[in-house]
Amino acid sequence: QEGITILKSDGDERRFKFFRRNVKVPDWVKDDRLTQEYRAKVTQREIAVGFALDKNGNLAPDEAGAMYGGVYSFLPLGETKSGAKFPIQADFLVQPGRDALNYEAKWNHWILEEVKKLSLDAIGFFKTHDTWKYQYLPSLEFTHSKGLESFDKLFYPKLIEPIEKHLASVDAVLTVDDQWAKISEVIRLTEPQKAVEDL
Repeated sequence: QEGITILKSDGDERRFKFFRRNVKVPDWVKDDRLTQEYRAKVTQREIAVGFALDKNGNLAPDEAGAMYGGVYSFLPLGETKSGAKFPIQADFLVQPGRDALNYEAKWNHWILEEVKKLSLDAIGFFKTHDTWKYQYLPSLEFTHSKGLESFDKLFYPKLIEPIEKHLASVDAVLTVDDQWAKISEVIRLTEPQKAVEDL
């Protein structure tokens, strides 16, 4: 697996665990009019997702900050919000002006399906990591922005819903006695230890 990447902006440093993959363009995407117009000779592309870390190497999704959250197609796409706490880097087809994704393009639907698969692989990796297996779930909490085209047409059906369904259907959380369980089968106790013992 890849190591840790440090991103710098205005003297500020942020650490990320990145997952990357080269993906091959399938025929159903190659045949689309928009692909032929803008990506005719492209046969594969690299995609990446990054998970923010604090200075101690713990998963810390809030550390991503406004500077690094969001969607990138080489540069940040200012108006495109994925709803994810982790940055997504891929060669998306964008609208004129570069602020928004083209929601109709099969290319973008394919790219997001691949990002979903990569995210599921990241989950698998986190579940085997000595520390991150206790920390990864908050990184996969999504903001739901119903009514936004980017959410309704792309990010919810292609990325967020499949990941949320996956996390709900598998043993995704470690209990206090280090047993894996479904999220629906556990509760999180926030009371003081004495109250927990009394319970």
